[in-house]
Amino acid sequence: MILIGAHKNHIKAVGVLWGFGTRQELQDVEATAFVKTPFDLLQLSKEPETKVYQS
Repeated sequence: MILIGAHKNHIKAVGVLWGFGTRQELQDVEATAFVKTPFDLLQLSKEPETKVYQS
């Protein structure tokens, strides 16, 4: 999974809750945050310290 590679390189990784995979799978690989929609991902990129999307 891409998230595993991100962690190995000390990069924060966001789990997206659409498409392939489940929230549990993303939690298992310790996603830094979760977003439900592409708009949420855009909002998170503008406000990276927001707690709304944190795991």
